[in-house]
Amino acid sequence: MKNHCIFVLHGSASAEAKKICDILEKQFSQKLEVPFYLSYLKESSPSFSDALDLAYSNGARSIICLPLFLLPGSHIIKDIPAIIDNFKKVHSDCNIKLLPCLAENEQFIDFIIKILGTNND
Repeated sequence: MKNHCIFVLHGSASAEAKKICDILEKQFSQKLEVPFYLSYLKESSPSFSDALDLAYSNGARSIICLPLFLLPGSHIIKDIPAIIDNFKKVHSDCNIKLLPCLAENEQFIDFIIKILGTNND
């Protein structure tokens, strides 16, 4: 089976944030060719832990996790890896790849340069 992808967002109780997440989910569903889940660490659902469980119950044995956080703060350094470790204790047959935060991703840097229109190529 193809990789599943889980996007990890902070989460917010804000109605505006929920609206934007709904739009983001719709756009991803139109463009991604793999099963994916939006998940949240706080204030929204599904939680990251629940999304891992859902992906696994839907047959995922290989999951790519993309944290949509700019910098490597406590959620990236501690919280997300702890949730993954707890999940893997129960589902040792599942391979999980945690991608770096956005600032540590070269494609993100290229994206910023592109949207600012400052690339002189």
